[in-house]
Amino acid sequence: MRKLKKLLFIYVSLAMVIVLNGCSKPQGTAGTKTIMIYMIGSDLEGQYGFGSFNIDAIEKSGVDLDKTKIVFKLGGSLSWQSDEIHEDGGLYELDENYKLKEINHQKDDMCDPDTLSEFLNYGYENYKTDSYDLILWDHGGGSILGYGYDELYETTLKLTDIKAALEDSPFTKDNKLEVIGFDACLMSCVETGYVLKDHANYMIASQETIPGYGWDYSFLKDVDNKIDGESLAKAIIDHYVDFYDQISKEQNVYLDTTLSCIDLNKMDDVEKGMNHLFEKIDTSLTEESVDNSMFASLSTSRSDVKSFGKSSSYDYDLVDLGALVNELESDYPDESKTLKNSLNEMIVYEDGNVDNASGVSVYYPYENISHVSDYLEEYQRFEFADEYYRYLLNFSSIIVEGNKSENQALENAKVLAEKNEKSEKISVELSKEEAKNYARGKYAILQKVDDMKDAYMPVYWDTDLTLTDTTLTANYNNKVMTICSGDEQIVTTLIGIDSSPEYIRYQIPAIMFHYEDGFKNFKVIRSYFILHVNRQTLDVRLAGVVPADNLKSNLAAKNYIDINDYQEIQFLSTIMQVQYDKNHKPKPFREWKSTGTLQAISVNPQEKFEFKFMDISKGDFYTTLMVQDIYGNVSGSDIQKFSSQ
Repeated sequence: MRKLKKLLFIYVSLAMVIVLNGCSKPQGTAGTKTIMIYMIGSDLEGQYGFGSFNIDAIEKSGVDLDKTKIVFKLGGSLSWQSDEIHEDGGLYELDENYKLKEINHQKDDMCDPDTLSEFLNYGYENYKTDSYDLILWDHGGGSILGYGYDELYETTLKLTDIKAALEDSPFTKDNKLEVIGFDACLMSCVETGYVLKDHANYMIASQETIPGYGWDYSFLKDVDNKIDGESLAKAIIDHYVDFYDQISKEQNVYLDTTLSCIDLNKMDDVEKGMNHLFEKIDTSLTEESVDNSMFASLSTSRSDVKSFGKSSSYDYDLVDLGALVNELESDYPDESKTLKNSLNEMIVYEDGNVDNASGVSVYYPYENISHVSDYLEEYQRFEFADEYYRYLLNFSSIIVEGNKSENQALENAKVLAEKNEKSEKISVELSKEEAKNYARGKYAILQKVDDMKDAYMPVYWDTDLTLTDTTLTANYNNKVMTICSGDEQIVTTLIGIDSSPEYIRYQIPAIMFHYEDGFKNFKVIRSYFILHVNRQTLDVRLAGVVPADNLKSNLAAKNYIDINDYQEIQFLSTIMQVQYDKNHKPKPFREWKSTGTLQAISVNPQEKFEFKFMDISKGDFYTTLMVQDIYGNVSGSDIQKFSSQ
């Protein structure tokens, strides 16, 4: 872990690929370079102005324009907030006065590989320098979903599209870019590096979603002294981490940061290591007996590994590759050791504040099985690690085949829920078969709505449970979250989304209203507030505000909304109605239906408000548990009164 620097407050899935080229065929004076910035504005620019913000930061970076030329291709947004940019976007350069100068303006599909390749060729042919850099700017969604969303054409660039554009450019095997860097959410994936390895020496990218303003572009003032990829990458990563560390301190927030530099010339060794390891695992998986104990072990290890993009409402199935190998090492020591050594050679520098993030992720389908067939077709196009791909086919097929058509009640659905002065416990007894196949669970704390039939308001959802033999126990601290504003302290819904031994991450649903100037610029944003809670102290810090509505492309949600831009926030709790199966047993609570009735707590973000835990001390609360097995089948318990003192 390191340090940080500057001001923001929230997150983004801002995707920016910076491709820095240490060409083996220099065209200009030694030490000169051209940086080509390919900016797909999308809603990041049209709604929030982050494209204009980054361009302004580049103009003010102090870059030496005698040695570094900067050219932009802009498009893909419904509108541009900077007066320097034509509504259609177009081609621009940074002139001698550090301002954008229009070369031409035209509307192109920014997610058409031909548009990208034409831009690459233009930069190479018109700026004769020693090396070339490319920055691809917009949303990111990992190796499967790819990069960039053009609002005008509703298109996305897959990894294979980026590869096709690079293949139709001067930047090929004998003329590699020095760095391909993603100022982007979720793009530090082993598959991403493999697909692009023939076009660059290094890749800079983030495993996790990226906070609001992306990279700290003050690194540009140091470009002249950072010619090789490793030293330039270290400067970019150090500036980035320092930038957000300072923001976190100044605003008392907790912003996740991960950024890595990958040596793409070592990618073949990693592919070889993955093939050796997963060939052996796949052989064991396909030859095991009918009890599926091997699959159960693999499923548990997959479930336990650090995953990324959890603040979004979409499951990306991206896990830390280093942590995964550690999970497998006890059963496959030789193969795991070889792969770990290759990973250590490939990851030349990484920094950030996220636990169990070693520098590179891998796609491992488990949560999002409904799309697995299409996603594995996309995976095959990468032509990466055939043995790992074959393992993914077999592993996912076992999940799909084992998944029942209907969810059901637990065999013994009765919950034991009790609270007194000496003990606090919520638990359920599983059958031996249920315990054997247990993967994970979730429990809910509910308030009954007396004037509506079978209606409850969830006040706490979490996945923190412990299975001991056949007893599944919720690790609940008998507290609920409240919004404190003025003299009011009101209970709101709290949803657990991620955890570690040190912290728990929660979501709180909200709607944000912007209506200054007499409703002239009225807008409404559905969002989630992300809270970072220290397990020991219960200290609560804001870790982001994320739009609740994904793009059509399902690229990662952006944790970047500045609440000070809004005049009202309403924190929401939805009243849910129990749904019953054919035996009149409650279905798992994720299948309950909304009554259409909300409880809203309204606050003014310009005035002080805070989040505080409160002991359950008044009234009666209820609880129910939900269990998911290794095949993805979900079972639910009954609803039990959880009485308070």
